[in-house]
Amino acid sequence: MKSFKYILRSLINNAVIIEGRKRKWLESFVVFIIAMIIALIPSTVTSATIKGSAIIDTKKANSYGVEDGLKYFSETMKEKGISFKIVQENKSKIITIIESEEKWGDNTNGEYYRNFVDDYFYYKRTDRVYQKDENNKTVGYEEKLVERLRVYQYVDLDNAALNKKLSEIQSQKIEDEPVSSFLAIGKTTCFFFIYSKTAKNWSNPVATRQLTYDRFKDGQEVISNYTGNKSIEIWAEFLDTGYETTKITTVFSQMGIFAAINVLVSLFMSIMIFVVTRGKRNPYRDYKFTEAMKIVGIASLAPSIISAIVGFILPAYSSMIFMLLIGVRIMWLTSKNLNPAIEKK
Repeated sequence: MKSFKYILRSLINNAVIIEGRKRKWLESFVVFIIAMIIALIPSTVTSATIKGSAIIDTKKANSYGVEDGLKYFSETMKEKGISFKIVQENKSKIITIIESEEKWGDNTNGEYYRNFVDDYFYYKRTDRVYQKDENNKTVGYEEKLVERLRVYQYVDLDNAALNKKLSEIQSQKIEDEPVSSFLAIGKTTCFFFIYSKTAKNWSNPVATRQLTYDRFKDGQEVISNYTGNKSIEIWAEFLDTGYETTKITTVFSQMGIFAAINVLVSLFMSIMIFVVTRGKRNPYRDYKFTEAMKIVGIASLAPSIISAIVGFILPAYSSMIFMLLIGVRIMWLTSKNLNPAIEKK
């Protein structure tokens, strides 16, 4: 109970924190671990709630026409008798393609063009293309038939070979046509890159997804049967399911990276306290480095709570807020409570 009261007082009282440098190290260590967990909550929740289908959800983001391209791709696959199926191979699941004997040919439907050229399916539509001047200001526009989606079939390539293909795609020279969003279907992994209509190079997609097939059922047909009124909803389910494993890996990776950064920043704050209290005439020169670490450990709780609250309000900055606040807290503490000039007065 005494420890709990001490921790509560330390949230706003710097003097209490400094007095606690003589307390047991375990107390400060436990508080520091709790602070690290609290600070990571906003970024973890944000990453964990991202859906694979968010990149084609036109209510939340601009998909730049790819949802129509996906729809017509599935319809073309059905028309041509081509199907994609998930099968179990050893300990992993892969995607296979079953092709009909029918030859590929031009297939148009008004302004929508569907065809396979140079090993990829493409989808074009008439879009308004804006023209920019030297200062990047819009000076006009024209209606132009532009490519909005490509689908590459690499069902025989493993991850290493597929990554090599992706590098080749993104190193292409930009000709008259703007950069196009694309879906690359690999043997065990599927990559989805979305680009804006005005993209000037392949290195800056507005959204990406890496999908795996391990959460689909053995023998399940995907992609080629996503037709009808709910075709986009079914594509959304495919993206959500395929992204699940990647999302879990991403969440844990980000947690590890952010936690390591926060620990390093806290360690730097401990070094700063230890350094500023050095000097023969400094009344705080007897502070040990381990005691400085105790001070930072206890002092980190209040910044973590504030960063968690602000992180939910401003999720884009959730990973940086704690680093900023712990720095402000320690600078405030050292200037007000560990300042020899103030002590002298």
